[in-house]
Amino acid sequence: MKLPTEKRERIIDLAIEEFSERPYAQASLSRIVARAGIAKGSVYQYFDDKRELYRWLLTEELPRRKLAHLDAHPPPAGSDLFDTLEHMFVAGLGFLLENPRLARLGATVLEPTAEPEIRELHAEVRALRHAYLVRVVREAQDAGSVRQNADAELVAHLVAALMSAGLSDALLGRLGVTLHGLLADPSVASRMTLAEVRALAREATLVLRRGIGAPS
Repeated sequence: MKLPTEKRERIIDLAIEEFSERPYAQASLSRIVARAGIAKGSVYQYFDDKRELYRWLLTEELPRRKLAHLDAHPPPAGSDLFDTLEHMFVAGLGFLLENPRLARLGATVLEPTAEPEIRELHAEVRALRHAYLVRVVREAQDAGSVRQNADAELVAHLVAALMSAGLSDALLGRLGVTLHGLLADPSVASRMTLAEVRALAREATLVLRRGIGAPS
């Protein structure tokens, strides 16, 4: 954060490109600083090593950019948990299409890895996401949109499975591509209209609403 804005953004963008285009073990801090035109020693003023830079991207930069995108596309006023989840899926797809490299970087956290150096870090990031969802579910219980007797921990896992992996797989199936195929060519998303994407998300949230929603 002490660097001039232009230089900082260039380093960040090059780091995102490096880690999203290559497996972690093949990513190179030396290549990043060489392309940025800075001394490698200067990077060590901010990050201890490659893993620390990677961790910062996953826990600081990616959430910051995604939150800024969601703040710029808020759900309609008066939305309950289910309306908000539907809206967030559509807004998240927009973020993915606008930031394919960042989305590819985020997707690596959900994929199994044989690299012990980052396995624990990926588990930490997933735990943070789960804790956030648990908090959201409990807030929805307090607001009266989710059954009081629902297990918030279990519901958080189910919401993640349905609204993240499940709904994403359904969307990719409709588009006829893999996630990496979509990230490589975001224009593929035009095979579905926004209305069709919203309808898919609405169907998924309807399953949740009927399962954990508070009685009318």
